[in-house]
Amino acid sequence: MTQSAVSQRVKGLEATLGVSLFQRLPQELRLTEAGQTYLLDVRPALQRLHAASGRAFARRRSQLPTAKHVLAIGTTSSIGLLCLAPHFVGFRDAFPGVTLRIETSMELVNPAEAGLDCCLRYGAGQWLGVAADCLASEDLFPICAPDLARSGVPFGVTELGTLPLIHDLGPITWVEWFAMFDVSLPQGAEELAVTDSALAQRAAIDGMGVALGRSRLAAQELKAGRLIQPVRESVVSPFSYFLVRPLARRTDPLLRDFEEWLRATVFSGDGA
Repeated sequence: MTQSAVSQRVKGLEATLGVSLFQRLPQELRLTEAGQTYLLDVRPALQRLHAASGRAFARRRSQLPTAKHVLAIGTTSSIGLLCLAPHFVGFRDAFPGVTLRIETSMELVNPAEAGLDCCLRYGAGQWLGVAADCLASEDLFPICAPDLARSGVPFGVTELGTLPLIHDLGPITWVEWFAMFDVSLPQGAEELAVTDSALAQRAAIDGMGVALGRSRLAAQELKAGRLIQPVRESVVSPFSYFLVRPLARRTDPLLRDFEEWLRATVFSGDGA
């Protein structure tokens, strides 16, 4: 579209809404307060339209005779970053004719309805209308930077409550974890709260405090020594990792091969 056509569309939108979206200055356009609010409100919808268009384009390309097959996966940012990303090269070697496309979201979606081949999810596995196959379980235990553990504090479950704690939206909270060992979380303890397990783990690496680690997500950092487990106590997570696929594609050869690859590489061993 030409600049003039865009300007006319914007003016038409402002007329329809009954508000001015832009402050028109001699050399620039600047969003008004109403424009900023409108942008925040419509941005999620625009992003969903962009993602849907990308999926449609990928499906069209996958149908061309010379195109590689596209494997579209939905998962959370934490699983994508900490579980899948370290194995991207291995996936390329194992599936040389497949283009991997990953979409991250916290929403639990039906893969078929979202235009995805499958989803890699963390939960109880009791989802209706899909096939959910358990890949692995995991343990939950405290994790922190080595320097924090060398602070001179004698570490036990009770002493952990006196240190800065990092909270995230995990399967259980610190309060529940401490209660399993008959310890109450001290009131007023210094805290950091985030909404993503990868952020909590990053904060722990940076020495911000003790996070309630997930053995599968923390495996690489524990092995590298950037994180340690300061106490031996751990609990089994009430959630597990699942490969979720449409019911009609439960026997799909590519998805079966992908499931086997996940078990043999990404979720092999105990995750520690």
